Amino acid sequence: MYGHAKKAILSHIFPIIAAIPLFYFIVTANHAGSVVGFVLLFVVVYLGVFVYNIYKGL
Repeated sequence: MYGHAKKAILSHIFPIIAAIPLFYFIVTANHAGSVVGFVLLFVVVYLGVFVYNIYKGL
């Protein structure tokens, strides 16, 4: 019973944890293209977790 709750909370916390280095990389980026790349990487991670949550919910 608690295993599902642990997986659910981790899958919701993971994008927030992934955003911490994203903000650091955006602040320290030397080129606008790298900022776009970091944001796209975060979007891919976030959408991957979103699809994973939908899949596990069904």
